[in-house]
Amino acid sequence: MKEIKPVEIKENLIDLIKNQWMLVTAGNTEACNTMTASWGFAGYIWNRPVAVTVVRPQRYTYQFMEKEDTFSLCFFDEEYRDALKLCGSKSGRDIDKIQASGLSVNYTEAAPYFEEAKLVLICRKIAVSDIDPSQFIDADIDKNYPNKDYHRSYTGEILKVLNLINLIKGSFKSLNQSVKLKLPFYSSASIEKAALVTADDYRYKKRS
Repeated sequence: MKEIKPVEIKENLIDLIKNQWMLVTAGNTEACNTMTASWGFAGYIWNRPVAVTVVRPQRYTYQFMEKEDTFSLCFFDEEYRDALKLCGSKSGRDIDKIQASGLSVNYTEAAPYFEEAKLVLICRKIAVSDIDPSQFIDADIDKNYPNKDYHRSYTGEILKVLNLINLIKGSFKSLNQSVKLKLPFYSSASIEKAALVTADDYRYKKRS
């Protein structure tokens, strides 16, 4: 994976979080846990790039988020949807979700993340706050909490961004230019198609 700057993220984060989901992961080399999430956001505040995720207090991941200084947000291709479903429906108290999902854990900045992810945000916890229903202006928000189990919000400074997509696209942008110089009759579309096949092969080899 290639490290990029937070401002270089090209993907639509609203789509990634809402529709493609993410894994929120915290812990250390001795023990860590992950959970699937579809709520959160990223932006810029306090003169730094940040990502915000929310965790309900009864979630097993909560204790890891409380204990550790860093955490990761990982986004995946559609082929990993079943793994995300498992991590969102099972508790780490009952099973080893990471082993069951077939995902591979690695570490950077002391934060666990998954090698299969296409985009990884490594974050350092800089602020926490508990959602207070008395502050809801729109009363409908409270309908998300029938059990009154209000989230704790974690704001993390984005320390590092790892991006498989940009690595693949960047590599084939160079390939595109090189091939065009030598074989001008090749179109960008045909070269891009070859890039996608090679990218799939790259992911297959990582899983093998």
